[in-house]
Amino acid sequence: MQTVVTSRHHLFGEYDRITIEGVRYRPVNKLGDVHQLQHVVGKLFTEKFVEFTDDEINTFITRKSFMFEEGYYSKALSQLRMRGDDTDVRGLSEEELRTIAWKVEWCVRFNTRRTSAVGEARPKITMEDLAAFIESEKDLMDRWYLRSYGERRKPGRFHTLKDGSRERKPFDYPSPSGLWNWLKAFEASDYRLEAFKPQYAKCGNRHQLDADLIRILNTAPREYLDRRRPAKVDI
Repeated sequence: MQTVVTSRHHLFGEYDRITIEGVRYRPVNKLGDVHQLQHVVGKLFTEKFVEFTDDEINTFITRKSFMFEEGYYSKALSQLRMRGDDTDVRGLSEEELRTIAWKVEWCVRFNTRRTSAVGEARPKITMEDLAAFIESEKDLMDRWYLRSYGERRKPGRFHTLKDGSRERKPFDYPSPSGLWNWLKAFEASDYRLEAFKPQYAKCGNRHQLDADLIRILNTAPREYLDRRRPAKVDI
C-alpha cells in the first residue's frame, strides 16, 4: 500500500531545532519552498549547510524521521517556558523575549522580598522602598542577566544625579516608577508573561476597522516582518 504524503508549507524560526534522520539543524533562511539549514553538532554550529524543499520535509514527516523543537536555541524562550505559562510568545525576537524575562525577574524578586523578609526589611510599594530595592538588587540582576545570556543588558537612559549632573545607566535597570508599573501590570495579568508582551495590537484607532481586518493586521504584518523572513505565500 502506497503511503500518502500530505502537502503543506512549513515556516521555522531561527531559534528552532530541526532533526532529520537523527541529524541536527538550525533554520537559516527560506527561499520559495526551499529551506536552508545549518548543521549543528552538540552546541557547535558548523559551516555545513543543506537545503530541503517543503515536499522533502513532508516526506520525512511521513516517514517519522523529522522532529521540530520550537525555540530550542533561544535561552530566553526556554527560560520563560519553565514558568508553565501559556502566554503565546511565538514570533517575538530574542531581544523581546529577554526583555520579558528581565521584567518578570525584577517583579518576582521584589514580590519574594516583600513576602519573605522579616518586619521592617519588607519593602512596600512606595517610591522610596522601590528605589532602595532597585539599588540593592541592580548589581545582582546585572550578574543574573550576564549569567543567563552571556552578555549584559544594553546601556540604559541618562538620569540626573543629586549634584545635577547627568549619567547614563550602565544597563537599563528600572526607575522606581518603572518598577511600580511593572509590578501593577504583572499583578493585573495574574502574574503571567502577557503583562510584558509588546502591545502591537493597541497601536492606532482600531475601532474604525472591520473585525476581520483587525485580526489580519494583528498577525500577518508581524509575521512578514519577522527575522525569519517568511514568504508571502506562507503567510
